Amino acid sequence: LAATGGVERYQVERYRDPYGDRDPLPRLAPPPLSPPQQEALDRLLALRKEAAPPALLYGVTGSGKTQVFLGLIDRLLEENNRLQSEVFELSRLRELYDLDQDYMQYETIGARVIAKDSGDWFQIFRINKGSQDGVQVDSNVIAGGGLVGIVTDVGANYATVRSIIDDLSRVSAMGIRTGDKCIVAGDLTLYNEGRLRITNITTDGDIQDGDQIVTSNISSKFLPGILVGYASDITIDPERLTKSGYLIPAAEFDDLQEVLVIVGTKDTGDSELGPLEDDGS
Repeated sequence: LAATGGVERYQVERYRDPYGDRDPLPRLAPPPLSPPQQEALDRLLALRKEAAPPALLYGVTGSGKTQVFLGLIDRLLEENNRLQSEVFELSRLRELYDLDQDYMQYETIGARVIAKDSGDWFQIFRINKGSQDGVQVDSNVIAGGGLVGIVTDVGANYATVRSIIDDLSRVSAMGIRTGDKCIVAGDLTLYNEGRLRITNITTDGDIQDGDQIVTSNISSKFLPGILVGYASDITIDPERLTKSGYLIPAAEFDDLQEVLVIVGTKDTGDSELGPLEDDGS
């Protein structure tokens, strides 16, 4: 038919997965070792702990040497995963220790993050320390090099923290180089770009890109001198009455696991702050 023109014959190369229509094979648990196999595995593990020279596992064909080696590999993989987890934890704890040294003027306690709101970021989260540990409402929370947020609710053995990236957060801050005041406003949408907003800089203020921004001495709830982040893209507002820009936070809010809570709260005495400086929640 192709020769007479009745049909047209052509070739098309198509990929077909030979296993595409099959269910994935479940991972089966290894068969239990016999007493002699378990004894051999225990001996190999003991030799490893003793840093002994290489050893020979002897057995006739079919005696189960392969199962012993597979058991040894499983144990070593488990140990390696555990050691890697401990290394990461030690690294995080070292960062917290260094941060604690930076703020030795404040008494702090360490806490673990045990829950968070839904979403990608840690804008509202819960820690495993509470009133019985000295945590209070308005206690400041730090991690990762700087300010994380403030405690908004406390139980006997837990506390809820609102971070500075939350839409409701306002932090009275200042440029550490000049002392010029500003407001750091939380903005979850903007934080998708890794930034927050800085507002209310006076037109004669001299906050510049790259300046360190810290909590100010007039903040109603945040203790002074805690690093918040770094100024970026500071410009004069269209009305030319103030300046504004962005802040790159010092802390990261995608994977908080441990934090430091500053015990006690700021004593503002009888002073009253204006609405732009009513920060923290």
